[in-house]
Amino acid sequence: MTLTRILAAEDDYTHVHSERVTVISLALADELSFDPCDTATLQVSALLHDIGKVAVPGRILNKPGRLTEEEFDEIRKHPAAGARFVGRLKRLPRVIEGILHHHERYDGLGYPDGIAGEAIPLVARIISVADAFDAMISDRPYRRGLSTPAAVDELMHNRGTQFDTRIVEGFGRAYRAGKILPILNRSLSLATPLP
Repeated sequence: MTLTRILAAEDDYTHVHSERVTVISLALADELSFDPCDTATLQVSALLHDIGKVAVPGRILNKPGRLTEEEFDEIRKHPAAGARFVGRLKRLPRVIEGILHHHERYDGLGYPDGIAGEAIPLVARIISVADAFDAMISDRPYRRGLSTPAAVDELMHNRGTQFDTRIVEGFGRAYRAGKILPILNRSLSLATPLP
């Protein structure tokens, strides 16, 4: 909870985004019938997935225009920075996988390690879908967010390449069943004790 407050102080968008990624990830866990122990790991990993952005200069995080290649290289460092940061907390060893690998791609073209398919931890594959969806529908200083149907179409279009097909299809089922949009209108209670 302290770490999320640090993130909020650094970048309010990232803090709100992390909360939304968490509730979307938990909806996906429910859809995929996750084990409760795995769900607890997923909750903490999703909430802290962008904590490494505290190491990225604010001028880059909040830049109103397109990032240069050098600036994007700085952004690409945040998963490893977050994993190192959280790795110092002895009670959260399994959480690190979700933080470190949430920008890996199913086809192996992601970062930081370029791992592919089932080699990417399941928690990270779920966070990746939730993270991309929320990023797509959110307004940013440099662009307007997509409509929800357009973002869902984009996820579907990228299943099997950027995203794990099984998770995207689970997202599609949850979306069609009306489970995604209502949770985006509620705030995750950070007062809820985390396992």
